[in-house]
Amino acid sequence: MELKNCHRHWLLLRGLGRDKRHWGKFVDQFQQALPYDSVTAIDTLGNGEFSQNKSPLAIADYTDHCREQVLKKRQELPQQLDLVALSLGGMIALDWAQRYPQEIASITLINTSVANLTPWYQRIKLVSLTKLLLAVLINSRSDMFEKVILQQTSNLALAPSVLSQWLDYYMQSHTSRRNLIRQLIAASQFRLTANLNVAPLVLASSQDRIVNCQASKDIQQFSEGEIFLHPSAGHDLTLDDGDWVIRHIQQQIEKRVDIGNNKTCSL
Repeated sequence: MELKNCHRHWLLLRGLGRDKRHWGKFVDQFQQALPYDSVTAIDTLGNGEFSQNKSPLAIADYTDHCREQVLKKRQELPQQLDLVALSLGGMIALDWAQRYPQEIASITLINTSVANLTPWYQRIKLVSLTKLLLAVLINSRSDMFEKVILQQTSNLALAPSVLSQWLDYYMQSHTSRRNLIRQLIAASQFRLTANLNVAPLVLASSQDRIVNCQASKDIQQFSEGEIFLHPSAGHDLTLDDGDWVIRHIQQQIEKRVDIGNNKTCSL
């Protein structure tokens, strides 16, 4: 499928307590797979370059801050955005699509959840959540903290190179305990109430140790999008198998182009 005339702006939104650096090599992988498109990752409030800001208690406030970042560069961007969003980032993407539908061309959701679609005891796996909370509240050592996070979010054998990189990120700047707790509160309360103008592509990990994949199935059923389950990856699906994520996004592009009889290149 020839897609040379397709020019999109893909915006990547990361999850709880993580920032754009934690996409790792995925951003470059994605850009290489879609060389005629623009691929950008931004930080959310309380993370990365905004780690000194207080994280809001409502997902809508994260969305508004992300929109402000994009609008500052609006003269450089196409009219609509294609969102690729992981975990809490997926909630921001859904909120964005239901409040500002004219701004969104497509959404790819990765291992996210919604409070009013899935009961809390099915959304979160409590054992892993407890380990993460203990890591947040007890560990003062950055190496132990990041090791616990990596062990709970990735199903790959612990990669020393990834852990070393994450430790470097931590030392440069990191999300405070207060902001992590505030982000958890915001995520726990997020609700999807409006029908979406675009049916999302839902990607989930069957072996996610943080978020039950049932939550992704419930989102797919509500939104009438498509869902694909990875059989072995963990919560950080783009870390464990970024190629799989990209392949499904490319297939979705090709489907939509075929449906549109090559008249459009938007998802």
